[in-house]
Amino acid sequence: MEYDVGKEITNLSNQIKRNMGILSKKTGLSGTQGHVLHFIIVKEKEGLIQKDIEEEFNLRPATATGILKNLERDGYIIRTPSKDDARHKTITLDQKSLAISSQIAQEVANFDRQLTSDLSPEEITTLIGLLGRISGSIPK
Repeated sequence: MEYDVGKEITNLSNQIKRNMGILSKKTGLSGTQGHVLHFIIVKEKEGLIQKDIEEEFNLRPATATGILKNLERDGYIIRTPSKDDARHKTITLDQKSLAISSQIAQEVANFDRQLTSDLSPEEITTLIGLLGRISGSIPK
């Protein structure tokens, strides 16, 4: 039996992107910006730099730069030269993102619950493991 796993993943990705539009309507952020900002909210105290965003979301440097520039331009984050390495900029939250941080966290959590509502905890664990293996098999 032959499977078209790539097509199924692409279809799922398209569905997720369409549904992430709900977050955009509620916050004015794209789905990707919402997820990146949520990550920054959760991890800010660890002293994030752009490389952390690139690794977490498997983004190319130029893509991460574009997302972060837009978040900075729109007043959600501040990027300042790192004390340890002037080539890096530390990412911190601005007042605008602090004001909507609980809303973003709630929307991301709701969406994750929706995605996994028909799965058991064991199935979720298996799914995460399989997706990691598939991702690891694709050249970066």
